[in-house]
Formats: sequence, structure tokens, C-alpha cells
Amino acid sequence: VISFFLINQWYSSQNQEKLLKNIQNEASFETSMKDVVQNFSVSNRDIPLVHYADSQNPTEKTGMGVLSQGSFITIKNKDVPKKVVIFNGKQNLNMDLIFQSDEGFCFYSESIESQLVTAFLPQFKQIPVALVPCIGEEKSFLTGVYQNQKITLSNQAKEDSIVFVESGKTYLPIGIYSAKAKKFQLLSSFDLLRDFLAFKYIEAKDVKDKEIFYVLENDYQQIVFSNLGGAIAEINLPFKSENNKSIVLPVQIDRLIQNKFPYEASFPLAQAYGVNSKGEIVNYTSKVGGYYPLLRRDLLGKDGKKSFDIQSRFYALNLIYNGSSFNKSPYKMTRMERDLIEFEGVEQGRKIIKTYRLPKEDKAPYSLILSLRIDGSTKDLYLASGIPEVELVGGSGAPQLQYAQIKKEHTLVEKVKLPKATVVESLGDIAYVANSNGYFGLMLSSLHKDSSGYATAFIPGDIAPSRLSILPYDQYPKGQYPGYEIMIPLDPNQKTYDFAFYAGPVEENVLLLADKGIASSYKDPGFKESQTYYGFFSFISEPFANFLFLLMKMFYAVTKSWGFSIILLTVAMRIMLYPFNSWATKANLKSQEVQPKMQAIQEKFKKDPQRLQQEMMKLYKEHNINPFAGFLPLLIQIPFMIGMFDLLKSTFQLRGASFIPGWINNLSMPDTLFSWSYPLPLIGTSFHLLPILVALVMLWQQRLNTPKIKTEEMTDTQRQQQTIGTIFTVAFPIMFYNFASGLNLYWFFSTLFAILQQIVTKKIKEKKLG
Repeated sequence: VISFFLINQWYSSQNQEKLLKNIQNEASFETSMKDVVQNFSVSNRDIPLVHYADSQNPTEKTGMGVLSQGSFITIKNKDVPKKVVIFNGKQNLNMDLIFQSDEGFCFYSESIESQLVTAFLPQFKQIPVALVPCIGEEKSFLTGVYQNQKITLSNQAKEDSIVFVESGKTYLPIGIYSAKAKKFQLLSSFDLLRDFLAFKYIEAKDVKDKEIFYVLENDYQQIVFSNLGGAIAEINLPFKSENNKSIVLPVQIDRLIQNKFPYEASFPLAQAYGVNSKGEIVNYTSKVGGYYPLLRRDLLGKDGKKSFDIQSRFYALNLIYNGSSFNKSPYKMTRMERDLIEFEGVEQGRKIIKTYRLPKEDKAPYSLILSLRIDGSTKDLYLASGIPEVELVGGSGAPQLQYAQIKKEHTLVEKVKLPKATVVESLGDIAYVANSNGYFGLMLSSLHKDSSGYATAFIPGDIAPSRLSILPYDQYPKGQYPGYEIMIPLDPNQKTYDFAFYAGPVEENVLLLADKGIASSYKDPGFKESQTYYGFFSFISEPFANFLFLLMKMFYAVTKSWGFSIILLTVAMRIMLYPFNSWATKANLKSQEVQPKMQAIQEKFKKDPQRLQQEMMKLYKEHNINPFAGFLPLLIQIPFMIGMFDLLKSTFQLRGASFIPGWINNLSMPDTLFSWSYPLPLIGTSFHLLPILVALVMLWQQRLNTPKIKTEEMTDTQRQQQTIGTIFTVAFPIMFYNFASGLNLYWFFSTLFAILQQIVTKKIKEKKLG
């Protein structure tokens, strides 16, 4: 009894402590919220509401809304007009409905190409907001605080409202608030609206005129450090040559930017300092070309002037606090050697020392060690990965976020769903996080104690654009290529930290060397496990892709050509799957033999479907034909086919690998026979021959599989089958037109070998019968 009493008292005390802590946290948040909104008040004068009417009845005012940066937004749940007249006082405006959400948010504009300007909000930071209910009765609007995708209000909202945030002398919409559901939604969370959004960065600009750059370089990396936050502004990977150990090859985009925009192809972009062979700090000479920019960086036009300035908030290995970086004042560079640089700064009462080291003797390729010391509170501090440049995989971007955990001495790597805003996850001990663009990755690992979770962030392309956006004719619009960040929290109980940072190719052997090199002085980070395959069915295809890649590497060891390796791998697959393909071919030939009898039955019983089915089944039984025989081999091949597709889309070795110079210059991108400057619909700026060859062999295969019957003698079913076959033959080349040349090369030879197998099987059968 005494024991139960003591246990009960202990649990009661624990619950009391938790309750008291929650009350204290709530009180603390309410106090901080009051501080944030204390001098923040918004009225109709700041965000003026205007009337609008349905264009079909322009004299009768329907409701009210807000004119925002040339667009009109309102909330209306029923009878939403497609066209409206906006009463602007000076002159009426006619606008069309561009977007409507289920929650009633409506976006109107004069052009379908118009964009709605919204604010890019810092992670975690408390920001004052105003709720505009679109009813025109409020003299002053309800205020509240936004933090981490949630809103806390000073009073209860009575009406559904559009939420605004102050940006200089204007106010920008950021989302909508449902009064009934007490729920806030960011505008960027609406998938169909995201293409129409233009983001504006609302934090104070960097002190860019005081920015100084420093360069550390080895055979694998050119790393450009900034004194703003002591963070990394650029990571440039040298192209493979006799003078270095890099495995990165140039691709068409690299050559195009170097030829058309040589200033943008400068490495580093700005004047910087480096260390010469004598250990002296000297001016670093910038080079044009010769590198791949792994991080998104400033954009320079043809005249060398900046067309876009990347804020230092998005630099790699930046310290993040309440969504803002510690870079409002420059850090001091206190020490610099050929393989080491150190920065010291003071931020919000904290003294921060960041020391970067390149591994000795290049033991850990594409790697960097960061030692961090913070004198002061480290609570709510995060270390950011940076934002990778866009890499086209199969013609489109392939961003991916991952985290790794050690369980039972095994590294388990999980993919993270790409965020639409900022997401904070607490999943226990995290060995490392990874942020990749398809062929290259940024990986960050705490070397002493695993991190307790991670945070991810969506970074709009308008805020941190890709270098692709400088290409003419808006081929790669900024908004269509957003970036993503992944961050790890600092342990609040520590003052000193060591981190391993990998920035390079996602390639098995290189990752293994990096792991071994780091493990020689610290723990093994396990970066090798981050290598993965892309695709909707990668969880099925991965074991098959691994097996096929093993074969392809064996063929490469013999041929020294990845193109020939793909062809030999195609042959190997045809041999492995020969029994199933042979079965399908024989079944198809047998079906063609009884085609006249099938045609007669279809004609005789075309008005009696039940009898037709009975007679057809009887015919199949007499001639030992299984109507589904052709489908079973296809089902068996599907995992191999998907594995092959994922393998050819995800293999770093194919990036920049040439097969036939002047035509197939990069097996990871479409082939180019010739090109032009202005992009054409569906075709783009290049003529790809391989998809046309694929279409021709598929057409040949379809003709072989189609019985030689005159069109007028065909039944309706046969005509439908012929039409479907023709449609597929035309549709596949269109689908494959922008596929990687390695994929099209595989598909061409796979179809060609299937045709040859069918012809040989048919001749063998004819010889036996003859």
C-alpha cells in the first residue's frame, strides 16, 4: 500500500511539473506575442478594401476584396463569378478568375500570365500579421502572430480572412484563416496556385557592400567563404582533368552558359582572397569555366552586372536562429592557411568561432570539417545545408531530401517529403541529413553526438533562382525550380561541435572514400548509404537496379564505354528473359495462325456477344492457345524494366559520358543532332534523333504483330486494336523525346532485339512445319 501511495505521489508530482511547465510556456509565448504586436495596428487605410461586381451584372456590387500588387483577391464560397469588374475609384478594372480554392480564396487578374506577389517568411521567427475579412465593416483589422506555419490571434476571429504581412510600405498576402475551423493555410500550400505566386523576401537586406570572400581549394573543390556569417557562398567542383582527381564532367548547360554568359561562368563570381604556395594571403585569380557550381549563387548578366543577389541567409553551413541567419554584421577572418580558415563573430550576445578544415592529403574527397564554438546560449540554433543548384535528370529537376538513423549497427536512410513551407521534425537521433539535386548532394553529419531531429524548408525560386533562369526565352522560369533546405539543430547542452560536410557527386566509390577518410579521425558518417534511385516505384525497382548496375559496371570494365555497356546490358537482359519472351512470341504467332478462324467467328456471332465468347474460348481450347500468355511475361519483366529506367536516370557515371561525339554527348540527357536558339513547343531547342529511331522500330514491331489482313476485311475489334497500336507508336516517341539518351538507347536496342527474336522464332517454326 505504501509503495502504491509513493508511486502515485511521484506520478502526480511529475504531472504537476509538466502542467506547470506548459503554463509557463504559454505565458511566455503570450508575453512575447504581445511584444511583437504591441506597436502593430492595421486599418482600412493601410489595406484598402474595394468593391467588385460580376461582369454579367456590373451595376450590382457583389462583395469586397483587396487590390494587391496589380491583382485582386477576395474570399467567396458560393456563386463565384468567372469575370469581375473592380471598382477602383479612379477607373474600373476588368479581371478574370485565375484560381479558386475549396476554402473560398479567389485570385483575379487581367492576364493568365500575371503573378500574385506574396511574402517569403523566415522559419521559426515570430512575425506580426493582420487578418482582413473582406466585409468592409472593420475600421481596424484583427492582428496576430505568425510562426512556423501557425497563427496565434490577439482576439477570436469572427469571419474568414485573408492574412497579410507588412513589407516595407506595402502589405502582402500570405494565406487565409478559417474562423470556423480556426485553421491557417499558406498560399504556397495550394498546389495549383504555386505557379502563379511570386515571392518577395521581407527580411532586411545583407550588408553586401561589406562582404569579403575567401577561397580554399584542392583537387576536388573550390570553396568560397563569406565573412557574412562565416558561411559558404559557393562550392565549385572542378571538371575532370589530368591535373586533379575530380570525376565531374561538363555537360551541355555548362558549355552553353560559358559561351553565352561568360561572367556567370566565373569561379568565384567576385573578387576573393586565397593562399599561395608560400602560405601568403593574396588576391585569388578568378577563372572562366572549368567548374560545376553546386550551390545556387548570384546571377550575372552578359555585361557582368548582377541580375540577382542571393541573400547570405541561404549560404551553406549558416547558423539559423528564429528563421534568420547570424550574418547581420560581418565576421572577422582570424586565421587562413592552404587547408584551413577561421572566422570569429559576435551575434546577439554570443561569441561564435567557426573553423573549417580540408582533410589532409585529400583522404576524404569532396569533404570539409567544421569545428564550431559558441559562448552563449545555443538553444533554437540550426545549421543549414545550403541550396543545391538545379540538375536536370531526364529533362526535369530531381530534388531530394533524406535523413539517416543508426539502428542495430545499420544505417537506415529515409526520404523526406519535399516541404511546402517550413517543417520541423523530432525523430530521435539523426546520423546525418542529405540535400541532393539528382547527381550531386550536400550531406551534413554531427561527428560527436547524433542530432535530435531536423528541419526542412521550401525556398521559392524567386528568392534563390537557379542559373538555368538566365537562359533566353524563359526556358527555365525561376518559379518552376524552387529550392529546398535541410537543417540540423545544435545540442543546447553543448558549446563545441564538429561536423562533417560532404559536397560532391552521389557516387558509390567516392562516398565510400569520403566515409573512410572522415572515419580515420572521427566516426564513420555513413554517407555511402545515401545513394538511391529516383522514380515513383523505386522501392520496388531498387534491388533490380542494383543487380543491373553490377552487370553494367562489369561491361564497362571491358569496353570502357558506358554506351556500349548499356547495349551489352540490353543483350544480357534479353538473354535472361529469353524463356518468357520466347513464350510470348510463340503465343503471338499461334494467335496469328488462327486469326482467320477468329475473324469468321467474330463475323458470325457479332450480334450475340455471349455466344461469341463461348465460341472463342472453344477455339482457344482446340488450338491450345492461352489469350493471356502474352501478358504474363510482360508482368514478369516489369520490375526489371522499371529497374532499368531508374538505373539509367540515377547513375552518376552516365552524367556527361559521351557515346557518339557530336550526336550523343551526354548519356544522362537527350541526344542532340542539331540545335537552334528559340524553343519550339514539345521539341525545345534541339532535334533528338534517337526518339525517332525508337518510333521506327516500334512501328516495325507493331506491323510484325499485326495479322496481314486487308482493312476492309477487319472486324471492329481488329480495327480498334490497330488504331490503339498506331496511337501508342506515335505517343511513345513524344513521351520519350526529352528522355535521357541512355534510356532511348536502351529502348531502341531492346525493341530491335525483340524484333530479331520474333523473326528468328518465326523462321524456325516455318522450317519445322515445312
